[in-house]
Amino acid sequence: MLLTAGWFWLALLFPLFVGISLWKKQSETGSSFDYGQNYAESSEKLTRSNGNDVIDLYDVNFRPEGNSLSIKKSAGNTKIIVPEDVAIALEITVHNGIVKIFDKETEINPKNFRYFSEMKEESQKRIRINIQVDTGNIEVVKG
Repeated sequence: MLLTAGWFWLALLFPLFVGISLWKKQSETGSSFDYGQNYAESSEKLTRSNGNDVIDLYDVNFRPEGNSLSIKKSAGNTKIIVPEDVAIALEITVHNGIVKIFDKETEINPKNFRYFSEMKEESQKRIRINIQVDTGNIEVVKG
């Protein structure tokens, strides 16, 4: 008897339709991350299935002991904009893609790639970035 009532099916399917529409809206807008005031509270983790990301580290409140950022995704390009006075340590794992760091180093399909900036010890602003991408390009630029 319950299965024949129209309101019963509406009550079951309405949350599903709302969830799908919100998910589509989020994936259509793309993402541009600006890690500002919230970033300094703890190490930041970003996990996505796919999509292109632009991460600007300009407004980050850097802690004296350093900050960390972890990015895991299945597919998509990632661009990280690093200010001139920030020292970075990168640990990158890409199964299918290109890694380009400051227009100097280009690696094609690096399984494990590490990069340390020259001014790491003297710099007041430091960040460690760990990126794991199955398919996609990673570009780190000065900003």
